[in-house]
Amino acid sequence: MIEPQDFGPVRYYQVDRSIAGRHIISTGVYRIGDLLIDTGPPRCPSFIRQVLEDGPVRHLVLTHHHEDHIGNAALVAERCGSTPRIHPLGVPLVARAPTLPLYRRVVWGTPEPLRARELGEWVETDRYRFRVIHTPGHAVDHVVLHEPDQDWLFCGDLYLADRLRFAFSDEDVGALIGSLRALLAISDCQMYCQHSGFHRGHQHRLGRKLDFLLGLRDRAVVHFEEGRTLGEITRALGIHDRFYRFVSGGDWSGRNLVRGLLRDAGKIH
Repeated sequence: MIEPQDFGPVRYYQVDRSIAGRHIISTGVYRIGDLLIDTGPPRCPSFIRQVLEDGPVRHLVLTHHHEDHIGNAALVAERCGSTPRIHPLGVPLVARAPTLPLYRRVVWGTPEPLRARELGEWVETDRYRFRVIHTPGHAVDHVVLHEPDQDWLFCGDLYLADRLRFAFSDEDVGALIGSLRALLAISDCQMYCQHSGFHRGHQHRLGRKLDFLLGLRDRAVVHFEEGRTLGEITRALGIHDRFYRFVSGGDWSGRNLVRGLLRDAGKIH
């Protein structure tokens, strides 16, 4: 059984992914009444069944198309009759089974193809009204949900941690920096991250992440202008990614992050 964490009317269900008894990573979903934000990974269907024991889900929102967020959406849709909603760019991405690297299939599993409809500008429930904000970078279709009357910000994978050391090969680091800046213009909110849970103030946390990325970018540019290679720059920044590059086949690495920072700085294409 998973012990949910309650933050007033917001309930967080966290699931830990382990392999051979070793903890790998945690993720989770949020429930606010009959609204469910994300559905967890496909390898953890019993997790979402427990979530559904708290009552039917009438509103199902997916923050983006990655497998650890949409993995049980088909099961929720079947059980509750609620059509998943995702950013318009995500609709075709979830409509087909993705081709995932081996390590992601092992950790999270491969989600079933999913029929979803497009999110509009707002998601309205009986008690709350959430503004949908497109925040690309981590994924092209990434969104956050902002409830201005409650000062809530459900940020999907936008935050994760103050310091980012690795990136997926298809992440747009420049767009991520832009999304962080856009959210810092919102009055301070309680922030709910899918992986790291509840944080009291989003401006402090997202501001720290933005400052870190900008500082890392500036340092990367200096090393680049000194003529160092991508691998040399990555190591000079204190990022040791050989193991992760090997396990992921290059899909997730520090070099991807550095490459994205240099692109944002206009140093490479």
